[in-house]
Amino acid sequence: MKRKLVSCDPTKCNGCGICELACSKEKEKSFNSLFSRIHSTRLQSIKEPLSSIAIACVLCEDPPCVKYCPRNCLSSNENGTIRIDAIKCNGCGLCVAACEFGAISLDPEKKTALVCDLCNDEPKCVELCPKDALNFATFDEAIQKSELENSKLIMQEFMEAQKHPKTFYEREGFLPVSSSNIDEENIRKMIKRPK
Repeated sequence: MKRKLVSCDPTKCNGCGICELACSKEKEKSFNSLFSRIHSTRLQSIKEPLSSIAIACVLCEDPPCVKYCPRNCLSSNENGTIRIDAIKCNGCGLCVAACEFGAISLDPEKKTALVCDLCNDEPKCVELCPKDALNFATFDEAIQKSELENSKLIMQEFMEAQKHPKTFYEREGFLPVSSSNIDEENIRKMIKRPK
């Protein structure tokens, strides 16, 4: 069975951020996008005009966020959904740095990782999107629904990256991180967080 996820058609998305507010209200009972598990962002391309896209977890087959967590706080279930053990998580930010898609953030108060859990297969962000830009579907279904070729290409890139993620570390020339070669100073360097 193919994995379903929250995907966005950038030709329909206007960057309003209602998905972020719907998510934060559902998960934290607060209208504050800092607590959202989906992130609205602008795309800039040389060939195309500015557009927007909302990004949630793309359910990588071999998730870098899980792989590089030094405390083993993150795990992936059979559907690809990332689970976070908030008791173990100390907010080091390595999962945030490892996610190529920007789908993970840190809770500004609890300092624990936040990632989309698909709201028990009833994502509020999809339900409340005023432009019908969000889908809860497999990548193949989302691509079929896309009206323009650019949207199809973006979603196909996400689908390919799901299978072969290039992590932050590999792109930037760092060695793979394991708990044995992690210390606080290295973490600060990698995520560029001030002391």
